[in-house]
Amino acid sequence: MPHQTEAQVQGGGGGVVFWGMITAEGPSYGSTITEGTVNSEVYAEILDSSLLDTIEYYGLDKKTFRFQQDNARPHTSGPIKK
Repeated sequence: MPHQTEAQVQGGGGGVVFWGMITAEGPSYGSTITEGTVNSEVYAEILDSSLLDTIEYYGLDKKTFRFQQDNARPHTSGPIKK
């Protein structure tokens, strides 16, 4: 569907990272990172805020809650696994 595409030039622009998840109860709180990169420290802050707030909002049980991620380095570092 060429009429629905738009040419895009790569490089030189900024970037935005958005973190979010879907639960059986509904969508999570989101986190937007507009500067820097996502390292394990930033990822831990996201989990401490957005993930835990979402679990609390929906009244989910932390002991039975299952969370999946894509094994990117910040997601699997030592501090995160704890």
